[in-house]
Amino acid sequence: MQCTAPGEDAGRVVHGARWRGSGHELHLAGAQGALRVDAARRQLVDTDMSGIDCVRFPDREAMMRKLQQPDRVPR
Repeated sequence: MQCTAPGEDAGRVVHGARWRGSGHELHLAGAQGALRVDAARRQLVDTDMSGIDCVRFPDREAMMRKLQQPDRVPR
């Protein structure tokens, strides 16, 4: 998943996400909350949800999971 907010280099972490489908992508329909990185304090802090845009790419995620599985040796 990739989440961004306007004017920020760092991403945000969204929890309790609900998704809506759009072709081969899933877009954020709502969430319980979001966290952002506070580099000065070296921690995640609560942030407001306005302007957050998140997109999931399920096909790409499935492909990456498959690539990360160890190769099976035929017997």
